[in-house]
Amino acid sequence: MMGNVNRARRELIELTRLARAAGREDVAVMAELRRVWFDYVVDRYGDAKSRLIEMARATEPAERLRATGARVPLARIYRAEGDSERADVLLAEVGRGSSTARRLIHSPPYQLQYREAPNALEIVTISQGPMAISSVTALGSTINRMPDNYRNKWIDVGFWVMPDGRVSELEVVRSGGEHQWADPLLDSIRGRLYSSAEQPTYRLERYTYTAGRGPASGTLTQQQARNARIEYLDLTVADPPSAAAN
Repeated sequence: MMGNVNRARRELIELTRLARAAGREDVAVMAELRRVWFDYVVDRYGDAKSRLIEMARATEPAERLRATGARVPLARIYRAEGDSERADVLLAEVGRGSSTARRLIHSPPYQLQYREAPNALEIVTISQGPMAISSVTALGSTINRMPDNYRNKWIDVGFWVMPDGRVSELEVVRSGGEHQWADPLLDSIRGRLYSSAEQPTYRLERYTYTAGRGPASGTLTQQQARNARIEYLDLTVADPPSAAAN
């Protein structure tokens, strides 16, 4: 076991060295961050957490990539420790620190897997982020589906957009309840292609599985509509809300 651990550490150290020698500081930083996270997974009581805290505190422009990258796993650690408030503060800092706009060029279609319902699923934008309404709508194809209920069905998704525009290291950074409903959506995000840039940039996005409310047939009683929809919020340019509206 320790032989594999030491070999993995050596490989990440070598990747960092080779990347810097090739002038790819972005790759070097990403490898460095992976090594620190690897060290934390191996030994949660070691110094990896304190190293991430030190990286996250950096304010120099040249350290933006390292600071952003450190805040993401650090937020994960705080949430696992039960400190959701501190984790949310870090995620808000990640959003405010990701200033480079990346244009969405392509996103594979997807279908959500829920039981049949009479009306179609639709995707609706609820923010004025860099993705236009037409782009958000193009994220997935419509399909008639209806979940058992819509309560507390939301995810915050974080991922890196690499210099070549491809998505890397996608994860659900927090969620309301189970989120198997989002598996096809996550697969689609992994296949996205963005405009190119000199350095990787980090994106945070919220998706809420919900439906509107309207009067029940033949009564004035309000009930959940049968039209399911996904609401999108770009957290890269906004503070993450503490919970999704239901």
